[in-house]
Amino acid sequence: MLTGATADLAPLLAAHPDIDAVDLTGAGEAAPELAERAVGKRVLRPEGRID
Repeated sequence: MLTGATADLAPLLAAHPDIDAVDLTGAGEAAPELAERAVGKRVLRPEGRID
């Protein structure tokens, strides 16, 4: 369980090597930055596209 502000936790989780996928639904304006941090991971983008 993680507690804290989403704005503080999301960038760390997106870049963490043990996280395999990131769902950016609801990330709003932060989605592009989070997608950049999630290099090498599966990324579900807000528009439903999976990279």
